[in-house]
Amino acid sequence: MFDPASTFKNRCEVRRVGQDIEGNTYPDVQGTLLEELFWLRSWTNETYLWNTEVTDRNPAGFSDRLD
Repeated sequence: MFDPASTFKNRCEVRRVGQDIEGNTYPDVQGTLLEELFWLRSWTNETYLWNTEVTDRNPAGFSDRLD
């Protein structure tokens, strides 16, 4: 139904730079808001126990993070 969340993993509209508290470089690569929203939808569908109760909205219908 949806592409797997791993397809969109680490794709961020605003990439983190530097290192985490353990000294590992962040794995982020440049992405788009739409890719972040696709990841969220796929991840919710794959992992959330009550995913059938989550309203599925087309990620393309959102223009910013606050929508």
